Amino acid sequence: MSKQVCVLGLLICIFLLSVSCNSTHPPISQDISSNEASQISNEDKSSDVKSETNASSQYLIKEELILFQDVKPLDISKWKEYKNKIYPFTLKYPSQYQILEEKYRIEDQSKGRERDPDNGVHIFFSSNKQDFIYVKGNISTPQNPYDDTYKQEGKELFRTNNGNLAEFVYYYDGNKILAYIEYFKDKDLHNSPNRSTHHDARIEMSKDCFNNKKDVIFALLKSVTPIID
Repeated sequence: MSKQVCVLGLLICIFLLSVSCNSTHPPISQDISSNEASQISNEDKSSDVKSETNASSQYLIKEELILFQDVKPLDISKWKEYKNKIYPFTLKYPSQYQILEEKYRIEDQSKGRERDPDNGVHIFFSSNKQDFIYVKGNISTPQNPYDDTYKQEGKELFRTNNGNLAEFVYYYDGNKILAYIEYFKDKDLHNSPNRSTHHDARIEMSKDCFNNKKDVIFALLKSVTPIID
């Protein structure tokens, strides 16, 4: 009898001890599950923030090339350099290409005339001068001369050799390609409204000429370096 009482008492003690432990400490598996859920939630939030940041900055930072995606880098160290002193910028071009500078004119102020708002240089890609790039500076905000007349075929972003962004918009007119390029002040797409000068370019040439000279065209466009005041 005494032995049975002792065994019964031992069982009761084990039961009470078990109940006490369970009420004091939740199951370990629950703790792990909760921590994992919290960690996953935090990682998801972090991922969302990164995703939103990348989405908002992708267009501002990353080059987006389609038309020029297959071009090969060229060594332009031996190219000639053109300098525009009126709306300061520089560019480089192959020495065998003919250029024509648009001379800046100061009109007679007494006759109520104002200065020519554009000044730049034509680079000709053919002897008949029908295929060219024209790069210029402006005293007013640049205007795309093709957007109201032609259907836009595509828009790309590229970085110039000095790291700034430029936007390249192109159109087709029969067998010709027309393109408008705007150069931006900083390393994003925001031009300051307080700038006194702006820089842009346009391309007019046959599709054959463009495709045959694409490497040269892209290297020339990337060499344009506005000198911002």
